[in-house]
Order: sequence, then C-alpha cells, then structure tokens
Amino acid sequence: MAKETLSQVQIIQSLGKRLSDFEEELSWGAPAAELRHLTGRIGELYAAMITRGQMAIEANQRGYDVISAENERISVKTCTTHRPNPQLKKSTLNQVDRVIVLKIHHGEEGVSIEEILDEPIDIALKQFRENTTAFVYSGATQKSALDLSRLRIVEEAEFKGKILRRYENGSFQVIKKNGIVASVTKDELRKMAKSLGITPNDNPTTRQWGRLILEHLKGC
Repeated sequence: MAKETLSQVQIIQSLGKRLSDFEEELSWGAPAAELRHLTGRIGELYAAMITRGQMAIEANQRGYDVISAENERISVKTCTTHRPNPQLKKSTLNQVDRVIVLKIHHGEEGVSIEEILDEPIDIALKQFRENTTAFVYSGATQKSALDLSRLRIVEEAEFKGKILRRYENGSFQVIKKNGIVASVTKDELRKMAKSLGITPNDNPTTRQWGRLILEHLKGC
C-alpha cells in the first residue's frame, strides 16, 4: 500500500513523536537493539526532514527509503551502539543515488541523532567493505568528544565544595574539590541531588538532573 505524502511540519512532528517513544522504551529497560522498528523510522524521518523529501511511496520499497527534494533516491541506514555496521544489499544498489548513515546516541545526555555519512552512492561505497551479498559499513561511527573548555559557561553554582557548570551547548560538568572534572557527570549529579533531597519521579537525563539541581540551588 502506498504511503501518503507528508508536509515538512508533519515529518518533523512525527520525528519528535518517534524519538519520544524511543526514549520512553529505553527508560522502561528495553534494549536499543530490539527497537529496530523505531530506529529505522527515526532515520527515515530525519533524512526526509534534512533533504526536504518524502519517504519512499511503497511500504517495502526496494533499495531506497527516501526521495529528496532533488529527486535523489536515498538509502537510509540507522545504527546504534549495538548495531554499528549497517549493510547495503548488492541486489538493490542500482536503485540508490545517495546514502545517509545515521547513529542514534542514547547516553547520559538523552537521545540524539548524529549524521555519520551523507554522500552519493559511488563515494559512500568507499567506506563500505564488500562481502558476497552486500556492502558493510566500516567507517567511523563516533566523532571525538567536544572540548567544553572552548564553550561559554552560561550558569554555575557551588555545592559542598563542588562546582556545577552548564555550557552554552546545554552540557553539564561537575568539578570536584581537587579541581578534577568528574568522569561520569550523571553519577555526581545523582549524589548532589540526594544530598539536596531532590527525588524526581522519572529517570532524568544528565541535563535534566543538572537543570533540577541548578534551579534548586538558585531557590535556596
């Protein structure tokens, strides 16, 4: 059955809903590897959004998933930490003009999408290794972490000798009494929250913990 054409607003709204569903499933303990029905659709919607395109007309379209505003047939591959090496089937490569590889991160900062690869098919294949039936992605799947020292500090508070900082990109950092930056920010924030008597009902992300603590300290 053919899919309906969606406006860009509908695509963005649907992407937001799928991301919320994915985050909720993770909070319930579902392994990311078992949420392929969500990660695949998230990737398609994201690709349709950034290319101002549409999902392929057929529900099980061979070879490609999205048609861009420039009428490129795009194969969208979405991976997670547990599924890092997506494949392109040899039998359908003649149906593909462009390849987009995305990675869904689900860590301390919540759920986010990273663009790993976005190239025409002939260039994209240089980052795939060939086997009998397919090309398997073998390129880098994670960029190096951003150096927060280059960013502006927008908010800061002190609690029991520790400094909590929020940077302009929304990231949080905890500096201990000895001046060492905490390696696992979320763990330090949980300890601070416990000392402050903050007990949220859900399972906050690192950024949510940080905002809760800063708001509490400001109100003291």
